[in-house]
Amino acid sequence: MKKFLCLAIYILLLCFTMTACGSVESSSKYQELQAEFEAAQSEAETANSQIDNYKEQISSLEKEKNELTAQVSMLNEQVEEAAPWFELSEMEKQAKEKEIQAEKEAKVAEEKAASDKAVAEAEAKEKQGYNTGITYDQLARTPDDYIGEKIKFYGKVIQVLEGSGTVTIRMATSGNYDNVIIGSYSSDIVSSRVLEDDRITIYGLSNGLYSYEATGGATITIPSVLIEKIDQ
Repeated sequence: MKKFLCLAIYILLLCFTMTACGSVESSSKYQELQAEFEAAQSEAETANSQIDNYKEQISSLEKEKNELTAQVSMLNEQVEEAAPWFELSEMEKQAKEKEIQAEKEAKVAEEKAASDKAVAEAEAKEKQGYNTGITYDQLARTPDDYIGEKIKFYGKVIQVLEGSGTVTIRMATSGNYDNVIIGSYSSDIVSSRVLEDDRITIYGLSNGLYSYEATGGATITIPSVLIEKIDQ
């Protein structure tokens, strides 16, 4: 870089000298110095390029160094965690291994027992079908606990509303007009129409509560059921 600057200054001085003297010798000397100047300029550009390259290499090496430092730190933490294990005697190690194995086996047995219990409960529920024993009072008081559960009720039909392929009925369960339930079903599940005053048994799925406005304007809320089967 110093050589490059000196040449530049020298060429400028030579230009002044040539202007003053105008000699052929000075012109030749100028051309030589110009060539040296251009060569020095090229060397300077090459040096700058190498410096940039070295900077990139240094940055890459620093990144690798940081990554390796992080890995070493993680390995040191793992070694510290494992230190108590290495300090155990051979008998203690065997006892610890047996303890760990016993815990694994106990966990597997516990999971299997839970799975077997769930399967047994599902099978028992399937066998009981609609005979779940769920009462009208349970549906009226805690309806959300029984949504989707199978239910069965016998009673007297007090209202029938027939639509296009769908029938809705209100039924007094066990003939008790204080325990009215509303249900809907597809008309093709029965061989003959259900009429008012019919005494039937319905089987279906609890569907929470249903509210409607009575003739006097009061809102009435009663349990509802999706009827799947009817005994007439």
